[in-house]
Amino acid sequence: MTDNSTAQARDKAAKTLATGVCPIDLATIKDDLGVPSGDTSSDAFLQRRMDAAWSRFQEITGRELQLVAGYADDWGAIPHHHRHPYTPYPFPYSSAFLRNYPVASITKITANGADGDPASVLFVAETGKLVSLSGPGFASDLGGTLISMQTRIEYQAGFDVIPADLYDALLGVVTVHWQQRQTSQSGLTAGGFNASRISITDVGQVDLDPSPNWLADQSSRAGKVPDPLVGIYGSVLDTYTDYRTLIGGPSSYAATTKVPAPPP
Repeated sequence: MTDNSTAQARDKAAKTLATGVCPIDLATIKDDLGVPSGDTSSDAFLQRRMDAAWSRFQEITGRELQLVAGYADDWGAIPHHHRHPYTPYPFPYSSAFLRNYPVASITKITANGADGDPASVLFVAETGKLVSLSGPGFASDLGGTLISMQTRIEYQAGFDVIPADLYDALLGVVTVHWQQRQTSQSGLTAGGFNASRISITDVGQVDLDPSPNWLADQSSRAGKVPDPLVGIYGSVLDTYTDYRTLIGGPSSYAATTKVPAPPP
């Protein structure tokens, strides 16, 4: 393959990578890694690693881990003959939870083709569970109602601030890749050693760690089966996992799309 074709293949591959997935600011990660703010030589590398790790976080948890944004859940897109496999009901039934959470507000509701009052929709903010479409005093199981009324709900959901433990997990994963990159660039990769500390200004002074790749090492330890891409940091994701997606499959949930935030 010629140099030109190699470069074209690399550019094509780069365009296929998800970008802008991670809600954490690159400058924050650089500060914690000790990278000078004015040094942009590794910005693209760090952003790729951040986006890749965050994409994996979302895949593992089965949900979006993002700051507050607008979404629309459409129960009208579920086949009207759908039966939830783990309920005894003989009629169409679906999940009564909004797909993204925590929920900040309901901005619009449409049922049976007519717009309703968003204020009449009661929900549990922490989980996204819908309690009532008719205001206080009318709480009920909405699993059948939402799908039979072809309901569509627009809402705002997500974190006001990314939780500290999720940030620490991301920083831990990125740090491993950053250390390996610094080791490789210094030429100190022979003998199976990784650098546990390296001076950017003087790469001649390096502390050597005789262990192999840390993520791989943690993944191979007896009694532990962490994700090979995020290592033991994957355990942090347990409390954020949407286990509801494991029950009934995606067909039990309303089709979800992103929508613009409503005007102030």
